[in-house]
Amino acid sequence: MAEPTAQQKMERRLEFLEDRVDARTERIQQSLNDLRMDVGDLRSELSHAKWWAIGTAIAVLGIFLGVIQWGLSMQKEENARFSGYIREDVKSIGDDVKEMNKGLTEMRVLLERQKPPAPSQ
Repeated sequence: MAEPTAQQKMERRLEFLEDRVDARTERIQQSLNDLRMDVGDLRSELSHAKWWAIGTAIAVLGIFLGVIQWGLSMQKEENARFSGYIREDVKSIGDDVKEMNKGLTEMRVLLERQKPPAPSQ
């Protein structure tokens, strides 16, 4: 068997290098395909997460508005009770003032009756 020539050795090396480059190119292509699939999955997951976040925000806003409405209704009831107390107090004070005025009028009438007549000149 004859020894391979330098050209044959170079051709074998070149074929070997071409096979290695083809294998690397194939791995790179597969990695790019996997990356594209991962990016597509990530976009899909982000889209779902976006809708989940929007739904959560709407739910939280609904709860917040419900709590505010409840607080305002409680405040309205408290104000109504407080207004009722104020009305009762004002009415009571008005009644007391009427009684005091009546008493003062009676005292003035009594004082006028007891006043001696002015001397004539």
